[in-house]
Amino acid sequence: MCLSGLGIVSAQNNIYKLNDAVYPLYMDAFAHRYDSLYLPLTEKCIQTALDLKDYKGVCIAATIPVIHFSSSKDKDSMLKAVERCEKLSRRYGYLQYGYFARRSKILLDIRQKNHAEALIESERMLQDAQVDKYYFGIYYSYLSSGDIYVTLGFNRVAERFYMKAKDVMEKYITDQDPAVIYEKLAALSVNMRNYEKALEYANKGLMVARTESIKEKLLGRRLAAYFFMRDMNSFEENFEEFDKLHKKLGSKSNSNDLYATRSIQNAIIRQDYAMADSLCKIHDKSGKYTELLLEAKGDYKSAYEQMKAYYERKFRESYDMLDVMVGMTTRIIEQENIQRAEQVSKENIRLQLENARLEMNRLRNEAELAEFDLQNSALRVQNDSLKMDAQQMRLEQLERQNASRLAELAGQKRVNRLRITFLSVIISLALLLLLMALKSMRARKKGMEQLSMMNAKLIAEKERAEAADKMKTSFIQNMSHEIRTPLNSIVGFSQILTMDGDALDEETKSRFVELITHNSNLLTRLFDDVLILSEIDSQKVVAKKEPTYISALLNTLSNQYKGKNEEVSLIVESSFEDTQVIVTDGNRIVIILDALLDNAFKFTEKGHVLLKAGSEADRIVFCVEDTGVGVPTDMVEVIFERFKKMDGFKQGMGLGLSVARVNAECMGGGLYMDTSYKPGARFVLELPYERG
Repeated sequence: MCLSGLGIVSAQNNIYKLNDAVYPLYMDAFAHRYDSLYLPLTEKCIQTALDLKDYKGVCIAATIPVIHFSSSKDKDSMLKAVERCEKLSRRYGYLQYGYFARRSKILLDIRQKNHAEALIESERMLQDAQVDKYYFGIYYSYLSSGDIYVTLGFNRVAERFYMKAKDVMEKYITDQDPAVIYEKLAALSVNMRNYEKALEYANKGLMVARTESIKEKLLGRRLAAYFFMRDMNSFEENFEEFDKLHKKLGSKSNSNDLYATRSIQNAIIRQDYAMADSLCKIHDKSGKYTELLLEAKGDYKSAYEQMKAYYERKFRESYDMLDVMVGMTTRIIEQENIQRAEQVSKENIRLQLENARLEMNRLRNEAELAEFDLQNSALRVQNDSLKMDAQQMRLEQLERQNASRLAELAGQKRVNRLRITFLSVIISLALLLLLMALKSMRARKKGMEQLSMMNAKLIAEKERAEAADKMKTSFIQNMSHEIRTPLNSIVGFSQILTMDGDALDEETKSRFVELITHNSNLLTRLFDDVLILSEIDSQKVVAKKEPTYISALLNTLSNQYKGKNEEVSLIVESSFEDTQVIVTDGNRIVIILDALLDNAFKFTEKGHVLLKAGSEADRIVFCVEDTGVGVPTDMVEVIFERFKKMDGFKQGMGLGLSVARVNAECMGGGLYMDTSYKPGARFVLELPYERG
């Protein structure tokens, strides 16, 4: 069992959210987890993570030595790696990595057949997880206990722990893959000969499986259930899907070899019992295939003896393992009591030994239940034999009935031929009439559809003409006012400067020149908006992508508005470096942000205007906010319409925000107002983030 989430992925993903300097070091160390380079690479990663205070990186890097020693026999080094990983995970608050290390140690004990130590560690892990109130640790404890009891042959006990693990996963850790539990339950049900339940678990797992490897295992469990249920048709129907996925995974495959199972099945179907017997001697370790072969031959007594011998062998192994476990448990508890004699009372020692005795009694009860299962299986074999005899008698009766019916059918065939000929003629005539009617209806329907399309087109053209007429009227009304006001100012102040130039002081002249410049800029902005509006209506708006420096773009806007109003300060913030380049239409971004900044200064008398640039995932975000009068809730979307103004006394045609939003959409982005901002108004521009 590997840690959920560990694996080699693209460096661009960084799914663990590690520091950009730590992530490649971790990936390099993980790639060498099974060779001698793992240690220096791991230590380098941990030290770098500590220096950068990336404590998650410290904890996840500490799992690499655990993975390295989990496949070796060096248990002392494994224990040191587990202890270090657990300490770091608790120190920095990433408990999942510590519990992963402890589960890895349990799995190593299982492989080395140290089942007593594995059970004790699993129980301790459960107690610690309950104290921590950490459901991931509780899930790992139940899962580990189930794995231990499976290897001991106590399937019912293992099933209870797997069901507990499933319940914890479904309630508290929904991000885990539930197919893992379903695969274990399906395999367990096959071992317990509850094939219907195995099929149910396998199908549930296939519905939620997230990886192809676990899907292949589930397909294998489903095939095993079909095989032992004697449902050979379903076995063949599902084998092709398993075979295709098995070959696709290749060396990555970790599934049971069902190809031998299929060979045994085909030999039994062909009644080639010599070949089936030869294959069973090679591949049948449990005796289940041999049992099926004996049943196929009709030798039910030998099949029963085979099944009985299998269970007796399993019982002997279970009892032997139980005695070893109790002895090992007692020795481990005694050793721990000697080491902690000053801390642990004699009553605790007695309780621990009593728990070991109770566990032994519980396991013996499980063995008795298995004996009952054995008896039930024997009865089932006898019932199957009786059913087969009854079916044979039924088949003989049906054969006699079929012989008499064949004679009757021979006479009816001649009559049926005449009836079929007559019906064929009638059906042909009916089909001809139906085709003629359908052709007529199709032509009529086509004419109606064409007429409906023409009417819809005429209505759309009428609405478009009416909208254009209203737009023209509104445009002329706004243009006449907005052009006349700045023109009058330019002409008036120009005349004053020309006529009374000598009578005016320099400060007054400078003020008049500033007013003339300001009104000239208003006219320029007005004509720019009109030209862009014309492009929009003619559908000629096309974004031109080219490398653009974000810092240069912000500096341009900053220089343009710096000192525009002494009572309002301009603040520019950016999370990008000065050399950051993006591929976009820089001119359109300047037009959009210029419109937003112009509105901000127009409606802000005191305070500040903030221009901010940053990024979120695959989007680049520009924000313009102010401490002005704000925008009423009912005007949030109205101000983005053409010729709509929040304040009719302010200069402008009401085109700026409308043109800005269309430009943003043309570039694949969006422009909206953030209504959660209350001190004034905040407008947000989002665009695709393409690095140069």
